[in-house]
Amino acid sequence: MTELRLVTPSPGLRAALYRRYSDDVQNDRSIERQTADLEKAAPRLNLKLDKQLYFEDRGQSATTLFDRPGLTRGLLGAVQKGLVDVVLVEHTDRLARKGADSYWLFEQFKFHNVKVYTPKGEVTDIQLAFESYQNQADSEKTSFRVRSGHSDAAREGLIPHAAPMVMMTSPGSRE
Repeated sequence: MTELRLVTPSPGLRAALYRRYSDDVQNDRSIERQTADLEKAAPRLNLKLDKQLYFEDRGQSATTLFDRPGLTRGLLGAVQKGLVDVVLVEHTDRLARKGADSYWLFEQFKFHNVKVYTPKGEVTDIQLAFESYQNQADSEKTSFRVRSGHSDAAREGLIPHAAPMVMMTSPGSRE
C-alpha cells in the first residue's frame, strides 16, 4: 500500500527589494515600476516580501557604491543583521555597473548566505560574470557618448546641461 503524505509548501524565502534609478530622465515612476514588477515576480519565485525591507536610491548612478545609502546602509545593513535570505532586483545593473563592485557586493551577500534574484530567478556565478562585464561595458559606452555630446555642444557654443533659453516675444510680433 502506498503511503500518503501531506506536503506543506515552504513558507518562502525572506526577500529584500532594491530599486534604483540614476538620472533625471528616469524618475520616481521608475521606482514604482520596478516595485510593481518585483512584487509581481515574488510569489512565482516563492519569496516573502516585507515593505520594511524595500530599499532604494533615487538619482544615484551604479558606477560607484558611494552616495547610495539605500544600498550601503539599508540593504547591506539588513543582510548583515540576518533579516533577508534573498535580494531581489530588476537586473544586476541596479546593484552595480563595475565588475569589481558587483563581485564585492555578491561576496558580501554570499558571506551572509544571501542569494541574489532577478524576476528570472537566482543569479548564478556564470551569469554574474557575464552581466558584470556587460554592465561595465554598457556604462563605458554611455560615458563616451555623453562626453562626445558635451564636446559637440561646446563646439557649437552651447553650454552642456544648461537650461534651454525661452524666446519671449511681444504681443504684436509675428514670431
